[in-house]
Amino acid sequence: MISSKASIHKNSKIGKNVFIGDFCVIGENVQIGDDCNLANSVSIKGNTKIGKNNKFFPFCSIGT
Repeated sequence: MISSKASIHKNSKIGKNVFIGDFCVIGENVQIGDDCNLANSVSIKGNTKIGKNNKFFPFCSIGT
């Protein structure tokens, strides 16, 4: 499930069965693997590749 309140760049790559919560920001060169869980207010930017089965908690910032 991807929240309608999340901001996801059109060039990012999102795997299967990924949960992206409210107010998350996913940048242009981001790849997120299958079965990841991003709680509310997670920011992932830069040239960042996330593998499978990862969990990110609120207000964390990755790749900046």
